[in-house]
Amino acid sequence: MNKFVKKLLESNMELVDSNDFEQLYKEARKSGVSTDLTVVLQQAGINPLEYMNKIPASFANGFTNYEFDIPDHITEIGDEAFMNSSLKEITIKSACKRVRSSAFAYCNLLQTVNFEPGCVKIDSGAFYNCSFLKTVNLPDTLWSLGEGAFFEDYYLEKIKLPESLAGIGRDCFGKCGFEEIYLPKALCEIEARAFQGCSNLKKVTILGADILYENIFRGCKKLETVVFGDYGSDFDDNIFDEQDPPKEFYVPKTNKYVLDYCKEHNFNVHLT
Repeated sequence: MNKFVKKLLESNMELVDSNDFEQLYKEARKSGVSTDLTVVLQQAGINPLEYMNKIPASFANGFTNYEFDIPDHITEIGDEAFMNSSLKEITIKSACKRVRSSAFAYCNLLQTVNFEPGCVKIDSGAFYNCSFLKTVNLPDTLWSLGEGAFFEDYYLEKIKLPESLAGIGRDCFGKCGFEEIYLPKALCEIEARAFQGCSNLKKVTILGADILYENIFRGCKKLETVVFGDYGSDFDDNIFDEQDPPKEFYVPKTNKYVLDYCKEHNFNVHLT
């Protein structure tokens, strides 16, 4: 047993006896032994998640288990909870409302993530550099995607953004592998470089997003077609790749702002 975990348990046996694992993990995090504590408890036949509503930070950081079932009652997954673990597939249940920063970052064997309806927020870097992640089923309750949430998920070839989504953080989908993306009407803003380096991206449909920040599609050199909806009020100048801008833009004739924007940048526009 890790000597720091041993000391932690010896000093806090009353927390174990009272099943106050939430407080025990707070103490473990101070010493940086949260994952070691999880191993020791499991070896003793204790599942601490039975007694907690949230998965604590660094709960299973670096685990080599290929399977893990998130209990139905869990409402939140903590920072770096499963970072660098060997999970291949995970289902996030409907009770879970939030996935915190780097919760599944560097899970290089992770291929499939399923969300049941319920989650409303995915924080920064939650699935950062999951290099073999192929399938993500986002919930129709989601309203916020944080900075770099899916950055450098090279094999993520298809994703459907829910109609409820209101904001996409900077670098959120940078260097992902999909060919097409649909940005729903409810979107209020897309932050800088949200889709930068998506080298396979060919078509973008932008139905919402009043605010578009700089370099959102920088390095998307295969991007050919951009379809706009009726909205658009605050776009930065350099949204698209300057050297290889999209070839065709489809814009409603009622959307004066986007038409003026396209005219200013000498884009090839088709009125819809």
